[in-house]
Amino acid sequence: MDVYASVNFLWIVVMEPTFDCLNDENRTDIYSPSHAKYRGTKFMVKKIMHKIDNTVIRSMRDNETGNTFTVGEVVINNINPIIYYKSVSVAYCVGLGRREARYTGQINSWRDNGEPYAEFQLVKGTIEGICRYYIDDTVCSEVEFKNGMADGFCIQKYKTGETCSTGYFMKGEKFGDWNTYDKKGNVVKIEKYHDGHIINTLVCVNL
Repeated sequence: MDVYASVNFLWIVVMEPTFDCLNDENRTDIYSPSHAKYRGTKFMVKKIMHKIDNTVIRSMRDNETGNTFTVGEVVINNINPIIYYKSVSVAYCVGLGRREARYTGQINSWRDNGEPYAEFQLVKGTIEGICRYYIDDTVCSEVEFKNGMADGFCIQKYKTGETCSTGYFMKGEKFGDWNTYDKKGNVVKIEKYHDGHIINTLVCVNL
């Protein structure tokens, strides 16, 4: 079965594990096998292609690990096992969130165990619009981004879906009133921020 590595932000290496490849696919923390990150020691390289324009090349060096991938040859690393994914769509998203990638489009990201982490829109490598974060496959917060920084409305939720807190960011810093709610929707605390620092706290008592 083919697996996929994301190399130098913009390249996907299609590989096949060798019969003696050691990997961590049997670990117990995996949430979604098709989205999890794996590590293995030995692979046959089958194809190297550009994520955006589908250019195909024969060989390339991974600037981060020093591994060299060459089509038709085996790549081995027993010291720092090679990171790979079972889904090409997951490998495609990895690295495109880096500003250096200058990518425009929707990005989904996952934690190492395959659990959803975030989804957001990139414009030339910069986050724009609403970024959603997940815990246990459920949206736990939504934050508005402008020019790559939190800048606008933010809502955080309990795991059960009720609103936990609301407030605003300005250029990456909390500002104004941030309200905290109980699960019945009652305001239990109001914190006032300036330049990202709390300047006043009001605790609300609901009878």
